[in-house]
Amino acid sequence: MVTSLRGPDGGPSLSESFRGQGGSGNPPAAVAPQLHDVVVLSGCGHWTQQERPVEVNAALLDFLAHIDGTSPR
Repeated sequence: MVTSLRGPDGGPSLSESFRGQGGSGNPPAAVAPQLHDVVVLSGCGHWTQQERPVEVNAALLDFLAHIDGTSPR
């Protein structure tokens, strides 16, 4: 069973927004307000960590460096 994460207004799914197919023109942060960053690795396939390890590690380290330990709940 596949489910989609919908925006707060029931709008386009997160994956539709990232692909630009939602039709709403909302940036990803509008659908996922706690989103840290969007990283696009052009020309990369499904094995991102094997194909572009330097860029993936840099993005992960940047994300981890910004975790403050508080929960948005």
